[in-house]
Amino acid sequence: MFLHEAVAISIVALMSFASPDEAGPPRPGEHDADNGEAKAIAEDAANPASDRPRVVSTEPEHGEDGVAIDLAQIVVTFDRPMTVGSHSWVGGGELFPELAGEPTWIDDRTAALPVRLRPDSDYQLAINSTRFDNFRGADGAPAIPMPLVFSTREWPMPTHVKEIGIERLRDALLRRYSYRDRLGIDWKTRLAAYEPKLREVDSSLRFAALVSEMVAPAEDPHLWVKARSLTLPNDWRERRERRRDLTTNFEGRAVGSVVGPAVEQHGRGVISANIGPDVGYILIPVWGASTGEAALAALESLEDVGSLIIDVRPNGGGAEAEAARFAGAFVTAPVVYAKRRHIDPATGEISEPLDAVLEPHETTATRPRRVYVLVGPTTMSSCEGFCLMMRAAGAELVGERTAGSSGNPQPVRVGGGILMYVPSWIALDAEGHPLEGIGIEPDVVIETDPADLATTDPVLAQTLERAKAAAQP
Repeated sequence: MFLHEAVAISIVALMSFASPDEAGPPRPGEHDADNGEAKAIAEDAANPASDRPRVVSTEPEHGEDGVAIDLAQIVVTFDRPMTVGSHSWVGGGELFPELAGEPTWIDDRTAALPVRLRPDSDYQLAINSTRFDNFRGADGAPAIPMPLVFSTREWPMPTHVKEIGIERLRDALLRRYSYRDRLGIDWKTRLAAYEPKLREVDSSLRFAALVSEMVAPAEDPHLWVKARSLTLPNDWRERRERRRDLTTNFEGRAVGSVVGPAVEQHGRGVISANIGPDVGYILIPVWGASTGEAALAALESLEDVGSLIIDVRPNGGGAEAEAARFAGAFVTAPVVYAKRRHIDPATGEISEPLDAVLEPHETTATRPRRVYVLVGPTTMSSCEGFCLMMRAAGAELVGERTAGSSGNPQPVRVGGGILMYVPSWIALDAEGHPLEGIGIEPDVVIETDPADLATTDPVLAQTLERAKAAAQP
């Protein structure tokens, strides 16, 4: 199997309509085990939100239910003249509307996407994203990403359900949310400001959209809302300037230029290859069910290589137990790799730091003498736990700082088919330093310009040379 085919299988694909000079098949999108691309979106610190185009209206509205099925096109209007002919309608799968034609521009501020809507159906898409940003102003600045969820079914929310929901939100934010104090947000005051809006809406989908907007200042990808089948990200509409963006330093085709065409797939998504004299490569794009076993099979397939490169740059997390199953193959005794402070949902009290311990896991594979773990800005959540495990096991982290987001989110039933996922721990490294909003600094920093990925993969190529040099007598 070719590497780019394996990556396409393992990473959620996003749809983007490119301008004519960028036309081509959609590239593999970014993946996060909880709610995908939406949670990886962040502001580019060099482009403050006020300086970038923003959406001022959509038809249908974000969070609208009961949308007529004879709506022939989705219309989005921006606050300034845009680059006509360039689009990024982002999405895919069953929740993306069926297309009825090519995207068009009504005028230099208004774009349209012809669609065919189904009765009793929910829809989710986005105008721009972290990776796909072809909606641009006339000056070339990319528009701030904006979600759009709507439904052709009715989502009624009676008054008593709204009142219960408001109380459950209050409990979730004031007593259950582990990072409630991180940015100094007065959640009691913020909820009070939103209560009139929440009481005014008569739809649970609109209610969910307001909740998503309300929690946006937390800048916490693990604090998010799910309304039935729809995911409402929290950090699209209202956000502060971020310390840095979350542009990936990974591109499947660029990896292929270093690895070569032939790779072996293990389970769904994990791939391996011998990429140099005594050097093996394993790509793990997500920690899903049975990923640990698949990764161990990949290790065993490499036949006792002296150096191993593990690539988790596109890995947005998943099941930390699966990560530990694989990482345990690299230690011979228990080792502390991180610390966590847990919140008591009954009292709101936060515990003292507790050790997170990596236990050894038996494998028939010979442990490589040198292990390099490739990381980047979209390495996130449980995969940041994996990075700390591998560092504790003696591996060298290479690439760029990780995303800095780990919270073990737990569902809170708000009512009306709405769930809010709320982080339940504060993640720390083995020395007790916080990770949230900061990330993990690699041992070897290799910065990547997105333009570099058009032809090669600097992080992988330089790490391969590093492994070859280390093997010299």
